[in-house]
Amino acid sequence: MQIIFNPLVDEKKYHELGKCFKFPDLTKTLCPQCRKGKLRKHGFYSRYYISKDFETELLIRRHICPCCKRTVSSLPFFCHPRRTHSIPFILAVLKHLFYKGGSLVSLLDRLMGHGFICSRQLLYQYRERFIKNLTFISMELYKIISPKDYVFKKEDKKRARQVLSLIHSKVSTPLNVSMRLFEGCGYSYLTQHHFRV
Repeated sequence: MQIIFNPLVDEKKYHELGKCFKFPDLTKTLCPQCRKGKLRKHGFYSRYYISKDFETELLIRRHICPCCKRTVSSLPFFCHPRRTHSIPFILAVLKHLFYKGGSLVSLLDRLMGHGFICSRQLLYQYRERFIKNLTFISMELYKIISPKDYVFKKEDKKRARQVLSLIHSKVSTPLNVSMRLFEGCGYSYLTQHHFRV
């Protein structure tokens, strides 16, 4: 399980500080999974991270529950759960696809021209997952803006543009929306949903 937190520093400073960074202390917290034991520190793991101008491995603090033996990781909010690309990078890709109307191939050529290694399949997956998650993201945005002041379009591409503009608006930031979305319903911009029938 992962929790997302605001580190109050940028990714470069977070990386520089390494183990000296003041990670969230969850040792007095009940396990969010079994609700029986209090979490204990359980070391670190590193994860690869790619942003617009920064590529490295980041340390992630891990805690463990002494009762159920499951772990909880503290993920800084510029990381996207289970993705190597940063949230700002992913949202820049989505803005390019939905606002500029560029094809996946043209975007891929542009990214490779700037030294980013990416696949067309990954860009396609980012676009399709975001479209599938528009409802969840819109519901979270309703908590920030007044729903009566904003009516979402029905067509996916128009709705995606609206959601992206709200994510980058004066009342929110991409990283804050990401953190609130994950805290509120456990989803992220690109979470794959497994619906039960």
